[in-house]
Amino acid sequence: MVKKKALLVVTLLLLTISLIGCLKEDTVKGKIKGTIEEKYPQQNMILVQDNSNTRNKIPVDDIEKYEIGDKVEITVYMDPEINGATTYKNSKFVIKK
Repeated sequence: MVKKKALLVVTLLLLTISLIGCLKEDTVKGKIKGTIEEKYPQQNMILVQDNSNTRNKIPVDDIEKYEIGDKVEITVYMDPEINGATTYKNSKFVIKK
């Protein structure tokens, strides 16, 4: 009986720790405000030039939603567990028109 209770407690603790790990949020890496300068349909990317004339290629799900000249605000989220440079693979982009 004691072994069953101990096993149940250990199982519940492991489950709780696993759920907490799944609930972690990505952290904001930065924001980009600018204008869409070009569209790359083959790559599903847009080129955004910000106020400091920096140009950024941003991946998008549906390139047809965007037009050259649109003003956008992009929030870049990155998994805090991943070290190194920001890449398209380890980042998430939220785009507002």
